[in-house]
Amino acid sequence: ISSCLARKSPFNVTYVGEYEKFSDVIKDFKVTRYHTRKSLRLEVKDAIRVKKDFEKGIELQKGKRQEFFFDHLQSSGNRPLSILDIGCGVRPLFLYSKQANAKAIFSLNDTQAILKIIKNVWNFSEQLFEENLLMMKKSYEIAFFGSSLQYFENWQEILQSVAEKTSKSLFITDTPMGPMSTFVCAQVNTWPRILSRHIFNKDELVSIMTSTGWEKAKEDRMPGESRFQNYHNPKIQQVRNMNLLFNRI
Repeated sequence: ISSCLARKSPFNVTYVGEYEKFSDVIKDFKVTRYHTRKSLRLEVKDAIRVKKDFEKGIELQKGKRQEFFFDHLQSSGNRPLSILDIGCGVRPLFLYSKQANAKAIFSLNDTQAILKIIKNVWNFSEQLFEENLLMMKKSYEIAFFGSSLQYFENWQEILQSVAEKTSKSLFITDTPMGPMSTFVCAQVNTWPRILSRHIFNKDELVSIMTSTGWEKAKEDRMPGESRFQNYHNPKIQQVRNMNLLFNRI
């Protein structure tokens, strides 16, 4: 690990501040779009290992949010024909969905460094990616926000656009939400990388979906707790990372 990453973080909390806009965070912190704790060198090494394991037929480790997705597939008895994976990183749902015999997977990642890994290490072609979620080229049966919706400043537009292009199910996973009003904050537990992101009002998020032809079919809570002891608002202290599943009515 680089010496930069090895230095002790000055933060013992997960999030800092209550802002209105992402630009307000930038005034207080040096913000980055690289959404990972690892160095790029380690990301490349990890991607190569995952590719080798997948090609050998080794079962890839699934996190809680991926298990939430596969539980739905198994219980429904159907296999999707197309999935839009938003925020895939170097362990995208792309590989997991291939194991579930999905016929066509399309992914998007807003981090150019990770996008290069996916294309160059895994040799996935350019056509597999949607570059603009507000002007999507295709429609999909399933959309999967893998802990990613909170990093879009125009999250309402993004959510509505993706929902319009999705015909069956939409997942919002590993996403912080609670009873307070939606606000912007700085994510500092990824130090030395600081990220602008939202903490959502859960009812607002659900209302956007249910008012546009969707129903909430399932929810569960991610394990572990974010640290909100630096916030005095008791409603913010109730924030938890949640997995939500919506089905088209």
